[in-house]
Amino acid sequence: MNNKISGIEAFFIMCMFSINTIILNAPKLIIENNQTGAFINSIYIGIIALIFLIIMNKLLNYFPNFDILDIANFLGGKIFKIFIGFLFILIFSIIICTFIAQFIILLKTVYFKDSPILFILMFFILCILFSNLNGFISIKNSICFYFPISIITLSFIFINNISNFTFIKVTPVFGQSFYNTFIQGFSNIFVFTNLILILFLPPFCNNSKSLKKATIFSLIFSCILLTLTIGILLSIYPFDNSISNFNPLYSLTRRIELSQFIERADALFVTIALFSCFSYIGFLAYLITQTIKKIFILENEKILIYSITPYIIGFTFLLINTNTYNKSDIYKNLFNITIYIISPLILFISALKKKLM
Repeated sequence: MNNKISGIEAFFIMCMFSINTIILNAPKLIIENNQTGAFINSIYIGIIALIFLIIMNKLLNYFPNFDILDIANFLGGKIFKIFIGFLFILIFSIIICTFIAQFIILLKTVYFKDSPILFILMFFILCILFSNLNGFISIKNSICFYFPISIITLSFIFINNISNFTFIKVTPVFGQSFYNTFIQGFSNIFVFTNLILILFLPPFCNNSKSLKKATIFSLIFSCILLTLTIGILLSIYPFDNSISNFNPLYSLTRRIELSQFIERADALFVTIALFSCFSYIGFLAYLITQTIKKIFILENEKILIYSITPYIIGFTFLLINTNTYNKSDIYKNLFNITIYIISPLILFISALKKKLM
């Protein structure tokens, strides 16, 4: 079966990562770390991420149709490829389990107070199983289908809350200090999780030029979406009170009244966010199976999903029971070191090696 994607499909996939990261409380984390400086910090890390992306695209020109595992194998052989592969498997697993854990807490708190965690978790696990057993085309199509719906939903939320935005509420613009916003706040660049896809999508894309355009436009879209969300949240909620207690986008939807008969739009948001989540975690699980397939040179990745799901269940339970699903420090450091330090070094040294060959 043809697993190739077009440039527009790559754009949809990368943007869907951004949407789900924002649903996953990325704006809340930035606001907690930088307070009113979060608004300018989101612009700052967006510019840094864009510069990084341009450099990475230049380096990837030396290896068309190669992903990071192929490049690692070229640079250091099979052992190095295995190490890098397991590092990314760990990152993908943390993203999946953290996202599921936070969504379960939201659902249990608001709608299913008396339901066991395992009951809610099974819906996410079944989604991962069904989507991966149906293959890449099914996962890709689900993302392309839910992306426009998610955009319409987010636009509706922003339009109904944008009137509350005021620049007075985002002052002082540097928050606690210039150092906190620009030096310590640099680590917030981890919120651009869609950057991880530039290391894995090249083998799937029909045209490398269209992929590069998709990466640039998707990052610009991500930055605008993040900045807009943070600006609205700062204008509505005090950063030291209600913003830290609940999912911020869900809180925004509760302020919307559709009509006198439908006073709350939060159920609509949760439903659409849930389907977006299903397509998102399904794609991440697929990347895990693809990585394992490449590491061990297997013929079929579908059967691997049966082995992966028990680990997802166990890790998610651990995050919920230890109340660490909302702790971002370990994941933030791991992601930033892997994506912004290790990966560029691999590409740069590999490019030098290829030039000298």
